[in-house]
Amino acid sequence: MTTPAAQSDDARERIRLAALALFNRRGYSDVGMAEVAAKAAVSKGLLFHHFGSKAGLLCSLVDPLLPAYQRLLDQVAQVADPRERLATALRAHLDFVRAHESTFGFVVRHAAELAEHEPVVELAALGRRLEALVTAPDADPAARARMRVAFLGTLYAWLELRSDADAIVEAGLAAVGPTGADEESLRGR
Repeated sequence: MTTPAAQSDDARERIRLAALALFNRRGYSDVGMAEVAAKAAVSKGLLFHHFGSKAGLLCSLVDPLLPAYQRLLDQVAQVADPRERLATALRAHLDFVRAHESTFGFVVRHAAELAEHEPVVELAALGRRLEALVTAPDADPAARARMRVAFLGTLYAWLELRSDADAIVEAGLAAVGPTGADEESLRGR
């Protein structure tokens, strides 16, 4: 026999999965809570009981990404060599994307409409910290642009192409420039 707590946890997870599927398909703004409740086969009241609001539901989806991304940053920060640090960052970022594909893909695809929501703001701040870990502080705009191309390229290559992870990381390294990620190329000089 299933306990009430287990039933509650099951309903909560069904709601989260239903919301994520709908948000991925149509975006956050275009999905109503009644629609989420119907897809999850729960009452609207139960949905609000568990999450309080649509923003609360969004937080329940995005908040778990934050400690995982922090672990990624901690891993990258331990690597001293600039080229190895970039390779580690690209690999760790790709692993993160793969592990959290549905939620992170939703956030990336619908970033504009989610930009004001706190957990998305926090995730973006963590992304800027990753960029700072792999880009020289005095990097010129071209070097920063190449770094962003490397990260966005690996992200979209995985989300859209599902090709070999090692090949995606190598392509990201190549996007930084022919010398790879040494201190000079990270500055753009």
